[in-house]
Amino acid sequence: MADYDLSKTIIPYLDRHLAFPLLAHLSEVSIFPDHDVLVAQYELAKGTNMVDYAAQLFKQIYPDQEVPKEFDEKRKNAVSTNERLQQEAQAVLDVIENPDVAQALRQDKNQNLQYLMDNYGLNLEQITALYNFGKFQYSYGSYGGAAEYLYHFRVLSTDTELNTSAHWGKLASDILTGRWDVALEELNTLRDSIDSRTSASLLAAASAAAAAAASNTASPSTSTADPALVQLHSRTWLVHWSLFVYFNHPEGRTLLLETFLSPTYLNTIQTASPWILRYLSAAAIISRKAAAYQPGNPNPVSSRVRNAIREVVKVIQMEEYQYQDPVTRFLKELYVEFDFEGAQRELKEAVEVVGNDFFLNEFREEFLDNARYLISEAYCRIHQKIDIADLSERLNLSKEEGEKWIVNLIRETRMGSDAKIDLEKNVIEINRPAQPVYQTIIEKTRGLALRTQAMGSALGRSAQATYASSQQGQQSKSTGKADAKVETASQAPAVAVPQMANHGTGPGIQAGGMTVYYFQPRAPTKNLNIVSFRPGFRMIVGNPMRRKDDIDPDATASKALTFRCFQGTDPGPFGSPGNSPEDSTHFPNKSHVAHPSGTPAPDGLQFFGTDCPDTHPVRLPLLFVEIVWDTRPFNDPELWPKDGSQPFIFSMGDPTGFGQHADYMFGWEGDSLQRAMEVCTGGDGLPQNCPVLTLQDIETMNNYIDRLPGCNPVQGGPGPATMIPNCQAPSATVDTPHPTAPPAVVTPPWTINI
Repeated sequence: MADYDLSKTIIPYLDRHLAFPLLAHLSEVSIFPDHDVLVAQYELAKGTNMVDYAAQLFKQIYPDQEVPKEFDEKRKNAVSTNERLQQEAQAVLDVIENPDVAQALRQDKNQNLQYLMDNYGLNLEQITALYNFGKFQYSYGSYGGAAEYLYHFRVLSTDTELNTSAHWGKLASDILTGRWDVALEELNTLRDSIDSRTSASLLAAASAAAAAAASNTASPSTSTADPALVQLHSRTWLVHWSLFVYFNHPEGRTLLLETFLSPTYLNTIQTASPWILRYLSAAAIISRKAAAYQPGNPNPVSSRVRNAIREVVKVIQMEEYQYQDPVTRFLKELYVEFDFEGAQRELKEAVEVVGNDFFLNEFREEFLDNARYLISEAYCRIHQKIDIADLSERLNLSKEEGEKWIVNLIRETRMGSDAKIDLEKNVIEINRPAQPVYQTIIEKTRGLALRTQAMGSALGRSAQATYASSQQGQQSKSTGKADAKVETASQAPAVAVPQMANHGTGPGIQAGGMTVYYFQPRAPTKNLNIVSFRPGFRMIVGNPMRRKDDIDPDATASKALTFRCFQGTDPGPFGSPGNSPEDSTHFPNKSHVAHPSGTPAPDGLQFFGTDCPDTHPVRLPLLFVEIVWDTRPFNDPELWPKDGSQPFIFSMGDPTGFGQHADYMFGWEGDSLQRAMEVCTGGDGLPQNCPVLTLQDIETMNNYIDRLPGCNPVQGGPGPATMIPNCQAPSATVDTPHPTAPPAVVTPPWTINI
């Protein structure tokens, strides 16, 4: 099993003190020669101030040799350095532990430093003595003391670089002392700090890394001056350090899934550390019971945890070219190949791998139990009558053990009411309830939806002429939310046009919907001070009643509403309404707000770097809304009118596209938008990278209406549309067609530059 050991791969991403527990574990499992492990421990200890430990290891490796005299000299230096640093740190500690001082300190670090300077003569250099002594204590293995001094230093210091170093040191100290609750808090705080770092702070860190590299003192985590790589390296190190916490904290496996399956850290794993897939896969298997949906549970897990195995299997398929082991291959054989014999073979090896792994060995039995459950669950879904002896063999159990296992399985799961054991025939019979007749009919006739829709549209064309004479002969369809299906007043069935997942809302996060950007102003803008919207604020861009192109093409407002066509997943140029599957809108409109002044740019992105007009001097966030319509289900020419006209109609009855508009009503809680605009300026636009925001899952966030309010007949213009009172739009009766190609995630090409 030495071939599957990850110690050599993981240790380069750890502090040398964190590597000692891994090497101690290797000496216990004996998958490597004892002498080789001792040499590795000695080489690590030589680089620390744990002189006695290093000397002890030397004696074990070379029992016939005298301990080098350099150890005595190093011990003397360590003792004298410890005494000097302790005196310097104690002088500071005596002051801050004074009850009067503790009561006088505030949240503002600069104010605290000034207070300590004025009243006790302490400056930043003296406070740094806490850091130096804490770091030295860590170097000779006094991890509890190191954690205390590094904590006090972080409370007072304004040195960003040393604070970050102290943060890592405090986390390592808490890990090595086994304080898992405190370590989890440190881990979360450090992760938020890394994820929320702006381009400016990353650039500063990169500059410091470049300077360190020039003086040959760079650490592996900051060996590059590229800001993006600095952040990637920090996240990669954090992923490895977090394994200690996640596999020792009681809730760690669930928290690991929440973190590692988030887009940011999943990208980090796929890019820089694909071997972490072992721990992601194992956590998904071990957390099988926690991930099961339990109605009435006061602390339900998120959809990310519930669907963890499905998401992990997708990643395993994508990354198997660069990493695989028995744990990942077990899931692949079971859920991709549906090869139960192959899954059985891989499970045997996987259990041995888990038992020898430093982080996973405590979960060996739990892993095996849950893996057997997954095999039996998949097997029972496929077969209606199951031979107990055969299933026991697939679970690597004896016949007697298999019977007990299966009885417990049926008792614990939802199979109980549907499964019966026939002991005479030694089989399990699973009686799944028959599908309702109406559901069977729906499934059988689903393929007829397109033809039915085409026939209904043809029959409704004459009635439609009453409302829109210029649209006679056009097929009646409606665009709108993927779940908001409507009919025109002709009562012809309408088909909702679905939406693609847009930038940052891809598979596993959201299937479609609007993407709303809150852009900050940037140079050469004169006024860079943002004032967020306030409760009660409303604005609109566009006019739902417009039915012709009556806007000056050189006016700024003409660029506020744009369409683009996609070729595959590549966005085309911005265009006028009516020629593209994507809507994008730049707010605002109406008298209380105005568009920024300046000459419109050809690409439609002229609002970045522009100034506020004199009539509206207060700078608000630039609001940009994007919707991507998936028109591929309608590629069949038979669905289009014979005269060649386009069949799409906005759900408010607009067949021209000129009525495209967007309404904005402020709904942020408290000052959360203002705080987000001030703190989250990294530019990636991902809410999960903004620590001041509380994220909602899709189920909580989405609430759909059954029908559009009011009456929305097709009105083709060219005159403005009119309101139709005293009418309710009926609901849709036809399902959305299936796409002609798999879903795609669209990424705007300009995202990196904003």
